[in-house]
Amino acid sequence: MRARSRLSIFALLLLLTGSAARADQTWNGEWTDPHGVGLGIAAGANIPSNGNIDFKASPNWGFFVDIPLLDSFHITPSTLLYKLRDQNGNGSSATDVSLNFKFNIPLHRLDIFAGITAGITSTVSIDPHVGVLAGVTFRLLPNLGLFAQLNYKYILRDENVGGNISDFQIYAGPMFRF
Repeated sequence: MRARSRLSIFALLLLLTGSAARADQTWNGEWTDPHGVGLGIAAGANIPSNGNIDFKASPNWGFFVDIPLLDSFHITPSTLLYKLRDQNGNGSSATDVSLNFKFNIPLHRLDIFAGITAGITSTVSIDPHVGVLAGVTFRLLPNLGLFAQLNYKYILRDENVGGNISDFQIYAGPMFRF
């Protein structure tokens, strides 16, 4: 219990330190402040593969929330929708619900990021997925930007529904920051 209390206090101090560091930054012609929570939409392509099934690439789209805890660390919950179909057109719709942990490198108007992702994929069954991600964010205005991201997800599926899937997703879209 005592270790848990210390960890909770440390986490709270870390969050407050990050918030205080951002609170004294104002718009002064510089593009270094992440400007708070971001909401975005994205569209792109989904490229699944599996040793047993020859999947077709399909379009994907979704929503995300970008929550900066520190200037260099963001948590980004996201939801993506796409189709998992074989070359004959058989398959189903899929929905990924993920929690992404992004590590950012801010460079003037451009942020480069990399991170890890975990969540669930819902098709004919609900299966866990894990993966990595990388991308860029370009700030057009203080509260409006564009981003592009590449995900690699490994979907852990039962052999009865076709086995595990390696899934590459690339997408881009606008992001509005509050």
